Amino acid sequence: MSAGEKAPFPGGWLYDLNPVSLEKHLVAMGMPAYAASQVFHWLYQRREPDISNWTNISRAHRKVLDETFFTSLPLVENESRDGSGARKVLLRLHDGKGVEAVWIPGTGRSTLCISTQVGCAMGCSFCATGAMGFHRSLSMGEILAQVLVLLGFQLEADERFNIVLMGMGEPLLNPQAVMGALAVMTADPGMRIPSRHITLSTVGLLTPLAELEQRFPRVKISLSLHAADDAVRKRLMPKAASLHSIGELLDYFARPRHYPVTFEYVLIRGVNASRAQARLLAARLRTIRGKVNLIPLNPVPGCSFSAPALMEENAFLRVLVDAGLSVTVRRSRGKDIQSACGQLAVEVSGKA
Repeated sequence: MSAGEKAPFPGGWLYDLNPVSLEKHLVAMGMPAYAASQVFHWLYQRREPDISNWTNISRAHRKVLDETFFTSLPLVENESRDGSGARKVLLRLHDGKGVEAVWIPGTGRSTLCISTQVGCAMGCSFCATGAMGFHRSLSMGEILAQVLVLLGFQLEADERFNIVLMGMGEPLLNPQAVMGALAVMTADPGMRIPSRHITLSTVGLLTPLAELEQRFPRVKISLSLHAADDAVRKRLMPKAASLHSIGELLDYFARPRHYPVTFEYVLIRGVNASRAQARLLAARLRTIRGKVNLIPLNPVPGCSFSAPALMEENAFLRVLVDAGLSVTVRRSRGKDIQSACGQLAVEVSGKA
């Protein structure tokens, strides 16, 4: 049984169950409550989807599990690699939809870029995912499955890694599944990933963000800001800009938090990359504990925008640095396989 097929199993897909739900299922099936921890150990720590190999569970109980649940991961339909070592995978989900995830190697620590939706409802004008529109949100299991598939690319079993929820979709438009996945990622039983190695990127949906930060205060937050004034942000991110003004967003992020917020800022020639925009951005962020991540625009098919020249980029950077801000410039890997920031998209009318 593959995860690309609809399951005839009464319990459904095991990766979609949290520990509490799984325990209730198992107890109702006549198994001990502690078996839920054993199942999670095999799924998320041993990363073994074949129930027949779960040797610390009795053969009789394994038979019941095998008849009740399916555990196959989504099919990797396509894989692309570039010269930097980045690997982008297209995963085929049970309903035929496709979703992309990216493994990015690094010095001492790799990065797993995970999607939370098929497409995106935000419609940001510089983003390929936004251009494909919104099709559906992913389930908790579909989010976790991407992590498990990408971990198969690790060179060493104990290789360190970060997870960034920065792939397709706006995570906070899918809060229940995203927070369920975060719980499994960080918990024991579960993946036991320290929260400080997980980052969630959002356009700034403040109500679900407040709930997420209450439940997961050590998960790092990146705000997709991309403008220093509301008029420019409305041009680039019309739906996000209609929800909250920049002033409202910055008031929220001025509150004390465990980790500095990262302000993501895609540099676009003739739109938001001038010295005047840099001075306004510096003035607005000066009192907030955070850092700015400048991202020269990556090419997106059908998008008329372009990245600024290096001289203009450096001038923007210098204004921020001279104002005392912490700034990094992201030189995105994976551009030539369309896996860099803003480039993820799949065909949804049939096969991707």
